[in-house]
Amino acid sequence: MADLKEKVALVTGASRGVGRGIAEGLAETGATVYLTARTMGAAEDPEPGTLQATAAAVEALGGRPMPVAVDHSNDQAVLELFRRIESESGRLDLLVNGAFEVPDPPVWSGAFWEHSLDVWDDQCGVGLRGCYVAS
Repeated sequence: MADLKEKVALVTGASRGVGRGIAEGLAETGATVYLTARTMGAAEDPEPGTLQATAAAVEALGGRPMPVAVDHSNDQAVLELFRRIESESGRLDLLVNGAFEVPDPPVWSGAFWEHSLDVWDDQCGVGLRGCYVAS
């Protein structure tokens, strides 16, 4: 496995799913990993599916977690995140865009054209647009 001890990574959408898995993989290489999700969760008793739970897993796997609550639908918040990374770490070596928003209520059935455009806006406003802005 590669040695990324001197590298700084950012994984958006790191509280669960693919984002969490990638954050854990980077932790195994020793990287400093900035982790984002909309909410932080409790540091003292991290519940599964929270940013704090991912941070605890990253630390246990040998990485240096840097959890930050960020709403990736807010361009200003994303800009502030990148400024923070520059200020604290001096650089960013790797960006993993994993932020995604499941529509409310979740849409798991039916054809896409049977759903309102709000579903598209929810998913692409954070997922696709968030990737574009962060990149």
